[in-house]
Amino acid sequence: MNRICSNANSLIELYCELELNKQDTQPKVTKIYPEDYKDDEILKIIGHFCFPCILPYRDEYFRSNPSQSFSFVLTNEMMKFGFCRYERSVESSVAKAIVILSFHPWHDVFLKFLNVLIDLRKKVHEKQFDSYLHMTLNKIIPREQTPINLTFSSNGIILQEFTFRRPPNRQLPSIPENHNLNLFYNYIEPKTMIEIFAALLAERRIIFVSQNLDKLSSCLQASCSLIQPMYWQHIYIPILPAKLKDYLLAPIPFCVGCHQSVFNSVRQEEIGEVVVVNCDTNIVINPYKDVTETLPQEIVNYLKKNLSNSPADLRGDRIPRIFLSSLVTLIGTYRDAISYQEHKMKFSNEVFIQSQSPQYKPFVEKVVHLQIFQQFIEERLNLIETNSELTDEFEIEVELQAAKMGRKSNQYKEFIRNIKGKANPVMKNAVKTVKATCKELKLKIKDKSDKTEFHLPNSNNSKDNICQNVFTQPAYTPSSSSSSTSSPASSSNMNILQEIEGILNASNSTNGSDSSKEKEDFNLIDFGDDNEESIPTNVPRNNLLDPFECVDNSDLLSDVIKELDKSTSIASRQNWTKFD
Repeated sequence: MNRICSNANSLIELYCELELNKQDTQPKVTKIYPEDYKDDEILKIIGHFCFPCILPYRDEYFRSNPSQSFSFVLTNEMMKFGFCRYERSVESSVAKAIVILSFHPWHDVFLKFLNVLIDLRKKVHEKQFDSYLHMTLNKIIPREQTPINLTFSSNGIILQEFTFRRPPNRQLPSIPENHNLNLFYNYIEPKTMIEIFAALLAERRIIFVSQNLDKLSSCLQASCSLIQPMYWQHIYIPILPAKLKDYLLAPIPFCVGCHQSVFNSVRQEEIGEVVVVNCDTNIVINPYKDVTETLPQEIVNYLKKNLSNSPADLRGDRIPRIFLSSLVTLIGTYRDAISYQEHKMKFSNEVFIQSQSPQYKPFVEKVVHLQIFQQFIEERLNLIETNSELTDEFEIEVELQAAKMGRKSNQYKEFIRNIKGKANPVMKNAVKTVKATCKELKLKIKDKSDKTEFHLPNSNNSKDNICQNVFTQPAYTPSSSSSSTSSPASSSNMNILQEIEGILNASNSTNGSDSSKEKEDFNLIDFGDDNEESIPTNVPRNNLLDPFECVDNSDLLSDVIKELDKSTSIASRQNWTKFD
């Protein structure tokens, strides 16, 4: 699953200050905000992540890195991202760390925000600083790309002002805007990037090693972003505290960042077969042959060619887009293996494998069993079933590659549109309810034909006109007049209801047909693209799922039409144009 929380209400969850005296072996928490923070487990472990290897290198490290910033991740059901900065003068024997904890993986935002908080801490007294923290914690999180402004003032004088835009969730990282990708590009050569990419796709045990915590954390996190839209599903610790070094002995896939001193303190024979990426020397120790035996040679050649471009050509989101294009080539045809069976979306590994060209089939046979791919498929099926838009960078790249290969550029859109229509519970419930109501209404008209007369705007009972009236008029109401003559009205109403039932049966008859016939028949009703304009403003979304309740006598036909009107409100009405 994607363990990044998408609905966090607060900008930050915790502000924390820690100190480490020269004679101590454990850091001490000296300040937290909010003061009533209740997660004791976080407070116990956070010091180990801020000072992950304090004994082996403390004095030397702080002498050369007095104000270093870096990030770490606390992984549970949902990830929490920590952003830490050291503060220590050369003369002082006390090392200080300022850390903010957030559900948002906005590394560039929070690493800059740390500087603002540290500057404010030096300018104002304790209570005033706490009021600034209170304002920050209660800041409303706006929509993507919306500016967020934090203004800190005292007596009408602005002390600090911090403005940023909320980063899009699915946007690819870019150079020079993204801190992690910048360091990754500066310290990791293209050949090593490909080695890491192959190891991630093979779900290996991977250890990143460095003397610098910022470089270590950034290179690891940037590496894992190369497999988007998939997410690493196993142990994920960008900064591993010395206290948790036994995680390196775990016999399951992991992606862990170790300071060099922590890595050296573990016996290599105890770790076993593991991929080691040294971010300082750009050397990869890999007991596997993932580049030659896991990745197809065409993909390797493509990566080598494009990653060897000049630095100017690799600015922006070019590096992650190169890897994204590779993934589109490898798994972008996943939609060909999706079907709608037994009222549920299903993905077939066998169909997906058989649809591959020979050079990609060995890779696909392995990747379908990996958790990163299974998570990806589950997420895509969920998006389709909930009528969400597939508009991330991966899907856009799928369309571009399909166009380049000469495939019909709209065939995927048509596929998704048809699947959405068939899987849409609103449409299925509406069809079932209207059919049942039609039957009841026919019986009542037959029994009480001499009591009620219905008038439709068009008395012509031809099929085309009936269909046009049913699906274009906003509402129908029964006439208040009564007539003792029953034959014309009864006959007209019976014909109309028979036509309605015929239309509904035709739209529902494709479930049992073969795939080619199914698509042909289903296109008789084009559900169109879901958009806000197609939903009437006077029909709340929640009410679309309410069951249709039948009423007696003359109100029945009105309710049938209303139900049809509701069922079409989830699609573009102008698309209901062809009925055979």
